Amino acid sequence: MSRAFLGAAAFYTATAIPMSYVFYLLPAQLREVGHSATTISLLALVYLPYALRALWAPAIDRYARGDARRFKIVLAACAATAVPAVLAFGLVEPAGQIASIMTIAAVLFVILSTGTTGLDGYTVATLGGGDRRHASIWQTVGFTVGGVVLGLGAMLAGGLAWSTVVVLIALATAVAALPILALPAARPSRAVSIDGTGSGEGGSTGAFLRNPAVRRLLCISLLSKMGLGMIAGYLPILQVDYGVSASQAGFFGAFGSNVLGLGSALVGGWFLLRIGALRAIGVMGLVAAVFFALAALTHETLRSPAFAITLTLIFLSLGYAFIAPFKALSLAVSDGPRCASRAAALASVDLSLSILAASISGSLVTALGLESFLWLSMALCLAAAGVALRTARGRPDGLSASTTERLPLP
Repeated sequence: MSRAFLGAAAFYTATAIPMSYVFYLLPAQLREVGHSATTISLLALVYLPYALRALWAPAIDRYARGDARRFKIVLAACAATAVPAVLAFGLVEPAGQIASIMTIAAVLFVILSTGTTGLDGYTVATLGGGDRRHASIWQTVGFTVGGVVLGLGAMLAGGLAWSTVVVLIALATAVAALPILALPAARPSRAVSIDGTGSGEGGSTGAFLRNPAVRRLLCISLLSKMGLGMIAGYLPILQVDYGVSASQAGFFGAFGSNVLGLGSALVGGWFLLRIGALRAIGVMGLVAAVFFALAALTHETLRSPAFAITLTLIFLSLGYAFIAPFKALSLAVSDGPRCASRAAALASVDLSLSILAASISGSLVTALGLESFLWLSMALCLAAAGVALRTARGRPDGLSASTTERLPLP
C-alpha cells in the first residue's frame, strides 16, 4: 500500500514543479516588465486542459477498463512525455513571448491533466474508502513538495540563463516522477458503482452530475473556489505592486506557501480523518473568512512588501488545506466502471471555477478596488462554510472514520 501512496505523491510532485513556475514566478516576471493586471490574470487560461480533461477521460476509461496496469501505463507515459514538453520552454523568452509560453504551458497541462485522470482511475480502481482518504493526503503533500522544489530553485538559479533553468526544471520533473514506476499494478480492480452494485452498472456523466450529493459538492466548490481562487490569481500582482521583486515573489509564493501549505495539507488531512471532509471544509471556510476580513481592514495601513508576502503565504496555504477534503469527497462518489471519467468531471468543474476566478481577479480589483474585492472573497468563503456545515449537520458526511463512503443524500 505504501508504494501506491508514494507513486501518487511522486506524480503530483512532478506535476507541481512546472505548474508552480507558471503559477508563482511567471506572473511576477510579467508584472515586473510592465504587463497589466488584466493581461496577467488571463495567464490562468493555460490551466484549461485540467478543466476540459473530462472530455477525453472516457477514452482513458475505455482503454483501461478498470485495469490498474493500464492506468499505470497512462501515468508513466504522461510523466515521460512531460519532460520534453518542459524543455520546450527553453525555446522562448518568458517575459517577451507570452503567447508562445502560454501555448507550451497549455500543451504541457494537457499531458499532465491526462496523467491526473489516469491516477484518479488507478486510485478508485485499487483502493478502498479509507485508503482513498490517505491517498488524497499523500497527493496534496506531493504537490506541496513540488512547489517547495520550484521555490528553492527560483532563488538559487536567479543568475542562470533561462535555458539552463528550463533544463533544471525538466531534470527535477523527471527525477520526481521515477517512483511512479514502483506503483503496484498487480492489484485486481475493485471498482463498484456509486450504489455499490458492482461494475456492471454505469450511468452517464450527466446523470452522475445530477446526483444530489454531487450537486452539493459542486456548490461547495463554486463558493470556496471563487473565494480563494480570486485572491490566488491576484497575489503575484499584489506582491509586485507592494514592492516585492519577481524572484522574491517566486520564492515566497512557491517555497514559502508550499512549506506552510504542507502543514496546512496535513492539518486538513487530520480534520478529514477526524471529523469528516464536509466539516473540515466548513471549518477552513470560516478560518479563510476571518483572514479575508482582517486583510480588508488592514491593507491600507499595513501596505508593504512584508504585508503582501504575508497575505500570499496565508491564502495559498489555506488553499492547500481545502485540497485533501475535496479530493476525498470526489473520490467517494466516483466509484464505478467510469471512475476516471467521474473523477475527471468533478475535477474539471472544480478547476474551471478556479480558472474563471483567477482570470477575472485583475479586472475585479480594477473595478471594485482591493478592499471590496477582499470583502467579496470573505462572503464567498462564509457561504461555502455554511453549505458544508449545514450538509454535515446532524449526520455524518460519509468520510469520517466511523462511517461509510457516501455523501448524504436528501
